[in-house]
Amino acid sequence: MFKGFKYEGYWWLPDNPERTIAGILEFEPVGRTRLRLFGTFQDIENHIGGKFEPQFIHGLTLKGEPITLERCMRVSATFGTGYPVSVFSAERIIEGYHFNDENEIVFKRIFTSFSQLEDWLGIKTFGKKFEFSGTEITRAEFEYLRKDPIRVQVDDSVNISIHVRGSFPMGDYHASMEQVAEIEITSENPRRMEEFWEYIFTVSNFLCLGITEPITPKYVVAYFAEPRSQAVLGIPVDKVNYYWTMPDIKDPEKKVFPDDMLFNYSNISEGFAEYLRTWFHKAKDLNPIRRIYFDLLYNRRINLVLRLLYLVNAVEAYHKLRFGGKYLEPDEFDVLYSDLIDVVRKKYKGDFLKRAERYLELLNEYNLRNRLKDILNTYESIIGIQIGNITSFIHDVVITRHFYTHYVREYEENAKRGVELFVLCSNLSFIIEICLLSEMGLPAEKINELVKGDHRFDFIRNPRIFD
Repeated sequence: MFKGFKYEGYWWLPDNPERTIAGILEFEPVGRTRLRLFGTFQDIENHIGGKFEPQFIHGLTLKGEPITLERCMRVSATFGTGYPVSVFSAERIIEGYHFNDENEIVFKRIFTSFSQLEDWLGIKTFGKKFEFSGTEITRAEFEYLRKDPIRVQVDDSVNISIHVRGSFPMGDYHASMEQVAEIEITSENPRRMEEFWEYIFTVSNFLCLGITEPITPKYVVAYFAEPRSQAVLGIPVDKVNYYWTMPDIKDPEKKVFPDDMLFNYSNISEGFAEYLRTWFHKAKDLNPIRRIYFDLLYNRRINLVLRLLYLVNAVEAYHKLRFGGKYLEPDEFDVLYSDLIDVVRKKYKGDFLKRAERYLELLNEYNLRNRLKDILNTYESIIGIQIGNITSFIHDVVITRHFYTHYVREYEENAKRGVELFVLCSNLSFIIEICLLSEMGLPAEKINELVKGDHRFDFIRNPRIFD
């Protein structure tokens, strides 16, 4: 995870560099980014009141480091003892260069790394050998074995490389060895940073699915195609560093061992390039499902009722994407809809007619029960390992979702609560994971192998754990 920092310096708007204001930038990786200025960018009469959202704010720290704050918003405007005070938030911090326009934020390659990456890879570059006399070490040998990068061309113009390197800080009387893993994303042609973010988040999602825990970036370094001259200091700059605040993850430093992951690199190494390529190829289509699943993964504090409703939305979105879920062909349904709505329009008007039109439009859509049946029947040989009685599971999901959506009393008695609701949510998460693994291109046999080795849901397969 990023480390927090505090920078003192002078700050200004790109279109008014003559008006510099002293201030302090504070960055907290989990929390917020705040720029506190001892002054105002506006005239005194406009200092308080109204929205003020500059796209960029420039700064120069006392150490001479250029800073660009991106997508800023004034969150506070007050008066101190005789002078105005302004406080701004910022979506991102760019360290190393002053950008004036989004179109200038163009790079050739990105380097980043994530927590858990070394454990997920499981690739070791160091070897060691000791000789003893009794309990005393008399000789120690250390070996560094350089590994070639893992390279994958994920689309026509972008390559992703995973590097595993050794680091050797040494002095006259001390030496240490450290292994580091990082991901390089290289574009054939320079592209905007907004496009690179999509690649960063997509590969992060891929790793998260395997690790089954939130991961956090350690750094993001973006390189220009050619060095640029920094206007303030007049020196060439070839890269910038990015920082942004992260969600409040419950345990960001939690270590996950490879055997506790849904999959690690060694599990899928033979088909890794094709799996990653397929993941990127389908990323846009799968975005509604990915967004819900990974948002819930990063927000474990969300209550079980909301978690259930979100997971059901993800399952329904996946079914619409892969199965469609229409009873009749569109042309056939259009004829039926026209006949039915003509009957209604002849007798009713106003709000009831509007509701009837909407209801009849949805008449051709599969309900939740049928969508679950399609998905579970497709993956029955895999999902049945955990869920057991599929018919009962579908009934429980439908009744519980209906109750917590509409709070109809007839569903209340059979709606799941407490531990049973937790199990229901866990099984829905499991179903989404199976669907995503299938979308990556993993064959059913491989998915079955991964599921059987996954111990996260042992408490479901062995209900006596709750006794």
